[in-house]
Amino acid sequence: MSADFVIVRRDGALWGFAAASVTAIARRGENAGNPALRAIELRFANGATHGVDAVVRIASELRPRPISARIGAHLPAGAAGLALFGGEPVVLLREESELTRD
Repeated sequence: MSADFVIVRRDGALWGFAAASVTAIARRGENAGNPALRAIELRFANGATHGVDAVVRIASELRPRPISARIGAHLPAGAAGLALFGGEPVVLLREESELTRD
């Protein structure tokens, strides 16, 4: 599978979204100084948004692997696969995933 993914960091973990589904990446200026709110927002074509701590990069070299039922039980709904990026695991998500939005 060869596709570009937007790799983001949130709560210390790496998450990935298909780059084609991300329509905008915006800084949340009004939330500056409030550590409870995410500094960056990803916006998607379907209207969904996800707050993240940092955008790491756009990656095309990922090799997505399917998620087993055992691991999937501990991941948010909408998890589509797993990959490694720089030796760290990345959970690949669909834009409609249930990653807590804030």
